[in-house]
Formats: sequence, structure tokens, C-alpha cells
Amino acid sequence: MESRTKKMIPSEGINGFEDRLSDLPDNLIVHILSFMPTLYAVKTMLLRRFGNLWTLVPTLTFDLWEYDQVIWPNEDDATNDEVFSSFARFIRNVVMLHKRRTIDSFHLSIKAFDVEFKDPKLIDDIQLWLRFAIDREVKDLNIYFDGDDDLVLPHCIFMSQSLITLTLYGCMLEHQPHVHMGTLRELSLVNVQGSGLVFNQVILGCPSLQELNINIFNLFHVLNITSPSVSKLCLEIYHPCLSITLSFPNMKNLDICVSGISLSFMVDVIDVSSLQVVNIKGLPYLSLPLIEAFLRQIRNVEVVTMSVDAFEVRFTFFHEF
Repeated sequence: MESRTKKMIPSEGINGFEDRLSDLPDNLIVHILSFMPTLYAVKTMLLRRFGNLWTLVPTLTFDLWEYDQVIWPNEDDATNDEVFSSFARFIRNVVMLHKRRTIDSFHLSIKAFDVEFKDPKLIDDIQLWLRFAIDREVKDLNIYFDGDDDLVLPHCIFMSQSLITLTLYGCMLEHQPHVHMGTLRELSLVNVQGSGLVFNQVILGCPSLQELNINIFNLFHVLNITSPSVSKLCLEIYHPCLSITLSFPNMKNLDICVSGISLSFMVDVIDVSSLQVVNIKGLPYLSLPLIEAFLRQIRNVEVVTMSVDAFEVRFTFFHEF
């Protein structure tokens, strides 16, 4: 990508007004385009000054719902299959024409549609897009899937040496031959399907992981998770009769949010020797014996905050019960 550094004669815009945007250097225009959804960035190719600069943007964002609203603003203009087929063609073309060697972020959102992921061609397409992102050494990968079927992820994601942030929503985690995401710092697993063993395999395969967010929807009766590097853990729990075992020797912050129906779950602590701050939300869903049993395991923390929507109890330098 070349940057135009020479002093240029101001371009004449509409009605004689100076066109300052067209006088910007290429690298600055690409930077501006990187803040736009990819659909809008691609549309700028219709402007002579912008041309194919969109092919150099470091961020790619594909949102099926947004695509439908822009291309077919009236609900009856196209069927779900037609919308998704058009959406898939759009992504294929972007992936084929994109020229930047590396990308900073790749976001794929497929939600609010009756999409069935049983067509082998469709599955191949999605996995191809994700492999493209990994091949371009993506740093931030966000996959949001809200469909009737589980989206199985390609193995290359779990071997990435460029990812810093990985967010998965509604995907399927399967056992991997090997997991090593050496650069990953933040991992979010929301409504992700898979066994507790697979969850732990993925977490242990991230030696540099600092922040872990897990949102549990009717997944496990037993979940044992451990990481020697995580410093912040956030658990959102919606599953009754859940038993969780935690081993995070370097964890300093623990957030637990309980919601939904009345829960009867246990949190067993193996090693949280560095824990300093604990926040517990959703007290009406927890029994007093469960709260007391948990607090006795973390009696050396500095601050414990327990709250509901309109009420909060804060313990500072909390050591005795």
C-alpha cells in the first residue's frame, strides 16, 4: 500500500467546495474504512478516489442480519435461503479479492435466521472463511452463530499463533488432536456446546490466557476448569444442579453471575491462592448454605461483593465468617 505524501492540489468537490476527503493519503482512507462494516466499505469502490482501497482494510465484519436489512429492507423481498445465499456469495467475493497480508479482526455473525447447517457446501464455505482468517494471522476472531444446528469449528483455529482474542457464541467444541494458541490472551465461550473435558482441553491449550469468560446454558452437570495463567475469570451460570471445580493459582478477580431458575450448584476451589476480589450476583437464586460453603473456601480474599439488582453487600478485607 502506497501512501501519497506529495503535496497535492486540492480537489474540486460539489458546487465548487473543496473535496478534502479525496485529498487524504491512501493509508488514512484505509484506516477510516476499517471502522466501517465490510458491506459499506466495499460499496466505496463506486467512488473513483476510493477504488479498491477496501481490499486493504485490516478488519472484516460480516453480519447476516445487517446484510439482510441493507440489501432487502422489506421483509417479503427475499426468503431466508435467498438472503443467506447472497450473503455467502458476498463473503466469498470479499475473501477472494482481499489483498492485505494480515488482518487485525474477523467477525462473522449469523443469527435470527432459520439457517440449517446441513448442506456440505455451506459448511465448507464457513470453514473456508475461518481458515482464511487464520491464514491471514487474525488477532481478534469473533464467531456468533444462532441457528438450529451446531457449527463445528476447523482445527486450525485451535493451533493459531496470532490470535489474541477469541469469542465463540453458539458453536460446537469437539475434541481436538492438539490445542496450542500460544498468543491468546482473552477467551469467551458463550452458549458453546461440548463436554467439560473439551472445554478444559481448550483452556489448557492457551498458556498466555489472561481473561476467561464462560456463559453456561444447560451444558454441564460437572465442569472442572483449570489454568495456571488466567488472572480474571467470569462465570455466568444458567444451569441447575451444576458442580464447578476451579483451579486458577494466578487468578486475582472472580465474577460469578447466577440467573434463571433457582439453582443448586456447588463451586469447589482447589487453588485460588492469588484471589483478591470476588463479585457474586444473583443472590436470590442461591441458598445460604451454598454461599457460606463457597465463602469458607476463599476466606483470604481482600474484597467480596454480593449483590442483586438493587442491593449490594460489600466485605472489605474479609477473613472471618
